[in-house]
Amino acid sequence: LDLSRCKFFGSLDLSRLPTSLRTLILSSNMFSGTTNFAELPRGLQTLELSYNTLQGSFQVDQLPALLSVADLSFNVLSWGIGQGAAELGLIYLDLSGNPCNKDCNLSSFPSSLQQLRLSSCNLKGQLNLTSLPPRLTNLDLSGNLLKTPSGLNLSTLPLTLQWLSLSFNTLSSTVDLTHLPATLAFLDLSYNKLFGPLNLTALPPVLEKLNLQRNILSGSLNLGSLPPTLTVLSGSFNSWNG
Repeated sequence: LDLSRCKFFGSLDLSRLPTSLRTLILSSNMFSGTTNFAELPRGLQTLELSYNTLQGSFQVDQLPALLSVADLSFNVLSWGIGQGAAELGLIYLDLSGNPCNKDCNLSSFPSSLQQLRLSSCNLKGQLNLTSLPPRLTNLDLSGNLLKTPSGLNLSTLPLTLQWLSLSFNTLSSTVDLTHLPATLAFLDLSYNKLFGPLNLTALPPVLEKLNLQRNILSGSLNLGSLPPTLTVLSGSFNSWNG
């Protein structure tokens, strides 16, 4: 069922949906009010409700166990993960633009996740990337209030990771780019407070875009060993020596 961009408005009563429904796409309408996600059909596999004004709070573990795609981005939902989220079969989850109602433990998300988008979710506290879903390919944590206690540790990222954005946070530390996943093609660390020298001689061999602008990085840059795939390197508004 795809009824996106139809200018529908009013509240959503999910309890009246057919139990046989497998796909529900209602993105870019004007639905509002609170929604009980526990009333979704248990066999639902794809749920897209982005760009509405749905309100209220919910836990990720209220979603159907068979759901593989969930896009709830840019509503007014207050969300938490819940104790049972790790048992879900989600592959794609987008909660961007909705405020997290507590500290976000990234290790509590389903281990099946391949894409996780949590931009502009008001995430706070220490950034811990040590126990991410092992099959993750895309991770967006941009536009939050995350910080690091000491050095930004990127050596424990999933070996499958291809796309990572930590831009527009409050990361204030040194950063080591010599132990990134070999699969990483996109890395955005812009608009933070990262400082110190940077070693660019051991970047992933498939890296295409690296954004470091608007930090406090310093020292000299060795550009002689950049990956042949690199098409964009942005390091403006730092404190390089030349």
